Amino acid sequence: MQTISNSLKAVALSALSLLLGLFTVIPAFAVEATDKTSTEPNSSTTRAVAGAAICSRITTLSTSGKEALSSKQSALQTDFSKRLTNVSTRQANVDTQVAADRAKATTKFDDIIKSLEAEAGLTTDQLAAINTYQIAVKAAQSTRQTAVDGARATYRTALATQIATQQQKLSTAVTTYQTAVTAAFATAIANCTDANGAATLATLKASVQAARATLEAARTPDASKTAIKALAATRDAAIKAADETFVKTLQTLTATLKTALKVTDTTTSTTPATTPSATTPSTKN
Repeated sequence: MQTISNSLKAVALSALSLLLGLFTVIPAFAVEATDKTSTEPNSSTTRAVAGAAICSRITTLSTSGKEALSSKQSALQTDFSKRLTNVSTRQANVDTQVAADRAKATTKFDDIIKSLEAEAGLTTDQLAAINTYQIAVKAAQSTRQTAVDGARATYRTALATQIATQQQKLSTAVTTYQTAVTAAFATAIANCTDANGAATLATLKASVQAARATLEAARTPDASKTAIKALAATRDAAIKAADETFVKTLQTLTATLKTALKVTDTTTSTTPATTPSATTPSTKN
C-alpha cells in the first residue's frame, strides 16, 4: 500500500500547488488528466481512491477559494478608496500652496507700487498712471488666474471620471471572474466521481485559466496612464497659453507706465518687473 499512499500525496500536493499560484485570488488545479495505465494489479482501486481524493479536495478548495476572493475584493475596494483619498489630499495641498504663493506675490507687487508712489517729484499725471497700471495689472492677473484655475478644475473633473471608470471596469471584471470560477467549481463538484476525478480536475483547471485570462485582459493600466497624461497635457497647454497672454499684457502695460514716468532702459527705476504668480510647475494638479 506504500505505492497508493505516495500516489495520493502526489495528487493532493500537485492540486494544492496550482491552487495557490493562480492570480492569488481563487484556487485552481494543476493535475492533468492521464491515459497512462498502471501495471499494478490493483490499479483500478488506486484510481478510484485518487479520484475520491480529488473530488473531496475540489469541494474543500471551492469553499476556501470563495473566502479568499471575498478578502481580495475587500482589499481592492480599500485600495480604490485609498487612491481617491491620496488624490484629494494632494489636490488640497496644491490649492493651499497656490493660495499662499499668490498672496505672497500680491503683497510684493503692492509694496512695489507703494515704492513707486513714494518717489519724489512725481506729478499728478504720473501718480494717476501708476494707479492705472496697478489696476490693469491686477485685472490681467485675475484673468490669468481664472484661466489657470479653470484648466486645473477641468483636469481634476476629467481625472476623477477616468479613475472612476477604470475602477468600475476592474470591479466588473473581478465580479465576472468570480462568477465564472464559482460556476466552474459548481460544475466540477456536481460532475466529479471516483472514476473521472482527474478528467474533471483538468476541465476545472482550463475553465479557471480562461476566466483568469479574461480578467487579465480587463486590466489596462497603460491605457489609463496614457489617458491621464493626455489630460495633464491639455491642462498644461491651457496654463501656458494663459501665462503667455498675461506676459504680453504685462509688457504692454509696463511700457506704457515707463513712458508716463519718463523711464528709459538706462534709467534706474523701481518699475515692477514681476507680478502675482498664477501657478508654478509644481502646483498644477
